[in-house]
Amino acid sequence: MLLICLLLMLALYAGFSGHAKPRRLPAVRPPIHTERAEQASSPIARTPAEAREDEIVTQDSGRSGDPALNAEYQEINERHFANELPTMPVLWEPRLEEVGPLIAENFTIQGLAALHDGRPFIMINPVIGGNPAQLRRTLCHEMVHEYLFTKGDTTTKHGPPFQRILRKLSDEGAFEGEWASESEKTTLKAWLDQESARLNGEKSELDGIRERMEHDREELDFQVKELNQRISAANRQGYGWPGEGEMKSVKSNRDTFNRGVEDYRDRVETYTADATRFNGQVNRYNLMMSYPDGLDEESVQVKRTADVGSLRP
Repeated sequence: MLLICLLLMLALYAGFSGHAKPRRLPAVRPPIHTERAEQASSPIARTPAEAREDEIVTQDSGRSGDPALNAEYQEINERHFANELPTMPVLWEPRLEEVGPLIAENFTIQGLAALHDGRPFIMINPVIGGNPAQLRRTLCHEMVHEYLFTKGDTTTKHGPPFQRILRKLSDEGAFEGEWASESEKTTLKAWLDQESARLNGEKSELDGIRERMEHDREELDFQVKELNQRISAANRQGYGWPGEGEMKSVKSNRDTFNRGVEDYRDRVETYTADATRFNGQVNRYNLMMSYPDGLDEESVQVKRTADVGSLRP
C-alpha cells in the first residue's frame, strides 16, 4: 500500500517529466484603444489576432460584468490598489479562445484588459473558470494594466513599471505565484528532470526488492512450516528430530530475511522523504511558471514577428 501511495505522489510530476512543455503563463494583452485607431489619419496594419480582438472589444463594450467577477475585482481593488481603480465590468468572453491560435499554435489568451469609447472593462476566458487560482492571477494581471492606464501609462506593456506593481501584489499575497528569474526556473527545471529520473530508478529497484522479498518470504515460510512439522512428528514418535545444523540454517535464513526487511523499510522511508521534497519543488516550479508576468506572450509574439519578417523579400 505504501508503494502505491508513493506512485500516486509521483503522478504529480507528469506535467514536467520527459519533454513535456512547461505550463504557459496567463496570456494577456494590453488594452485596445479602438477609438484611437478610428481617429488615425492613415490605415494602421493589424495582425489577424489584433483584428479579431478589436471586433470582440467593440461588441463587448457596454456589457454588464459577471456579478462574481465584479465582486472579486472590487475586493482586489480595495485591498491592493487602495480603491484607486474605477468601477468597471469584468465579464466572461469565450471568443478569446479564438485569438490565441492567431498568435501562435496552442496559445491561449486567458484575459484581456480593454478600453472602448472611454469605457474600460476586463474580459476573462471561461477556459480558466474552473481554476480559481488561475482566475485570480489573470484578474490581478489585467488590473495592473488598468492601473497603469489610469496613471497615463499606455505603452509599458509588461515592462519594469508593470513588473514592479505585479511584484507588489505578489508580495502582498494577492495571488498564488512565485517570482523567479529565468536562470532560477532553468536551474530548478534541470534538477526536477534529474531527480525525477533518479526517483524513477529508485522506485524500480524497490519494486524489484519487494518482489524478491515476497519470494524469499514464501520460501522461508515453507522452510519453517516443514521444520515445525518434523519437530511435531518427532515429538510424537520420540525420535527423528532435525539436526542442530538444520535448525541453525533456518534461523539464519530468518534473521537474514528480517534484516532485509529493515533495510527495505529504511530505503522506502528515504524514498518517501525524497519524493515529498520533490513534489514540493514541483509545486514551487508550478508557481514560478504560473506567475502572471505576461512575458511569455511577448516572447511568442516577438518570435512570430521575426519569423514573418524572414519571409519578406
